Parts: sequence; structure tokens; C-alpha cells
Amino acid sequence: MHRRDFLKFGAALAGAALLPHLARAQERFIVEQGAWRKFEIISRLSFARPTRGRLQAWVPVPSIDEDSWAKPLGSDWRTNAKIAKLETDPASGAEMVYFEWPDGDAAPVAEVSSEASTRSRLTEFAKPRRPVPLTAEERRRYTASTTTVPIESQPWGAAAAIVENAKTDLGKAMAVYEWLVAKKTCGAGDLAALSALTPAVESDAAPRCSRLNGLYVALVRALGLPARSVYGVRVAPSQFGFASLGAASDDITHEEHCRAEVWLEDYGWVPVDPGDARRVAEHEPPEPQAGGEPKAVAARVTLFGACEGNWIAYNNAADIVLPHSAANPIPFLTRPLAQTADARLGDGGPEGFAYKVTVRELPA
Repeated sequence: MHRRDFLKFGAALAGAALLPHLARAQERFIVEQGAWRKFEIISRLSFARPTRGRLQAWVPVPSIDEDSWAKPLGSDWRTNAKIAKLETDPASGAEMVYFEWPDGDAAPVAEVSSEASTRSRLTEFAKPRRPVPLTAEERRRYTASTTTVPIESQPWGAAAAIVENAKTDLGKAMAVYEWLVAKKTCGAGDLAALSALTPAVESDAAPRCSRLNGLYVALVRALGLPARSVYGVRVAPSQFGFASLGAASDDITHEEHCRAEVWLEDYGWVPVDPGDARRVAEHEPPEPQAGGEPKAVAARVTLFGACEGNWIAYNNAADIVLPHSAANPIPFLTRPLAQTADARLGDGGPEGFAYKVTVRELPA
């Protein structure tokens, strides 16, 4: 797909002033669904000090299986834990490796190795494909109000104002995307109020608005459109030269990233990433983009309906009850977690819990 097809839906863009820049910007960021790429992700956990009571840990592994862009290829692990097994969240199908050490183990360690294949995604808006419809249960799940996506709270009524001129579901989905990308910061007007209601949906080292993709899901659900967050990790540099849209090295410990998807009847699940569109506008070197610069415009156009295949999806689970844990649910699972009888452990905290996640590309 050439991104010029996107211009046919220009009524949902921020304004006509943007359009003259689009043709030039397209040449900077043209995603095509090319060859598959295969990666191995290795997560290593260690605990420098003895812990009191039972010690537990959970490591997410790739479990999103989509014929066109994501294939989990299995996981293996090594550990001195007394219990080590693959667990599946019954609500979402998210997979994780569970470890358990009894009281008194002085130096618990674990290593999980996962392989997965991925490739770029794009939606050909000029060619509706009539996918298999969602089931009634899937539609209920992806339009529901939850702790992570509290669409029944105020000010979700703002969604109606955002899309007041949109005539189709595609137009509504695009209008919400453009509204979010156009906001300068998380402290701008309605966006600040919206952010206060929604838990952070991703965590990256770079300073940026980390809630935009979760806000996108919440706003389009408030309009009745099925939507979800997909949680994963960046595994390779951007092939288009975007320093802010890829992993800079094989150490991906802090490269978690959440992408959004909206379900449109003519196209199926469509990838949408206002968070990365703003990331480019605010942080792409050598200088921050002003929103109309070529890189920022290219990202803004491309990241509705397309995404680069340098990211591995783990799951789309939200409000997860961790297996074998009596603690409260967690909003999402993108990184290793550990817990003692007293509390959940933070990386580098007083119990000496530490983890490192690395990646290497394998022959496809």
C-alpha cells in the first residue's frame, strides 16, 4: 500500500494545512508487509539477597498469534526454582513462565528464552477485505469498561465532540487518533483530565506521554468501537532511521511498548499508535519536530493503519490476576515481576531483585 491512499480520508485529519506536506513525508516512512523476521528474547532474573518466605516470579513470553504479522515460536527456561512452568491467563490467553522458590533459597536465578517471528503491518484502506466478524464475546470484551479502560467515567463524553463531523467508523477512529496526536503534551486541556483517569499503559526510558495509546483505546470504546492495547517490546532499530521508534542495542530491558488496535468491520484489527507519533514529534533527533516537519508528518500519516516489524507482541491482557498470587490484579504484563510474602519487588529494590532482557535476530 502507498500511503497516498490515506489521503482519501483526509477529512479526519487535523486540517487541510497538513495535506501539502504529506506527499513528501510519505517517501520517508513507507511500510510494506515484507519478509518475516525472527528473534530470540532472553530474560534473566536474579536475587542478590535471601528472601523471607516463598518467592515467586512471572516472566511474559510472546503469545499473540496472527497469521499476517505475529508468530510465537515457543519458550524454554533454566532455573533453580522448585516450580517452573508455563501459565496462561484464562481471560486473554496471555502466556508467562511462572517460578517459585521455597523459603530459604539463598540465590534464586532464572532465565527464559523465547523465539518469535514478526513482520510489518499495513492496512490497505482502498481495499476493504471483509474479515471474519468478531464473536459476541469478543465484541463484549473489547468494548467493555474496565479498571484499565474506565470508559464510563467522565470526561469520556469528550469522545463525542472529537468525532462530531465523522460519518463512518473509520472516520471516527481517525478523528480520535488525530486529536490525540495533535496534543502537545499530556498536560494539554482535556488530555490532562483523561490521563488522570487511565493507568499508564507502557513504560519507556524516553520522556514522553506514555498514556496516549491507552487513551485511544478508551475513547474509541466510548464510541462503541472495539479496541484493545497490545503489549510487547521493541527488538530492533527502525529501518527508516527513526531513532525513537526502535531498540538501540541488544539490551531491551527498558524497551517495552504498547500499541493500540481498533476493529473496523471492513478491515479487521487496525494498528494505531498515537503514542509513537507524538514520540517522533517530541523526541526525534537531531531536533524536536514541530509537528509539521517531515519526520513528524511521516510518522503521523503512517502510524494510523501501519507499523514497522521491529517489535514483538507479548499479549493483549489487561487487569491480569497473576496465577498463584493472592495480590491485586496488575493492569498489564510487559516485564518480569517478582513477589515475596510481604510485597511485590521492584527491580533493584532492597531484596536485590534484578532482571535483564536481551535480544538477538535469528535467520528467518
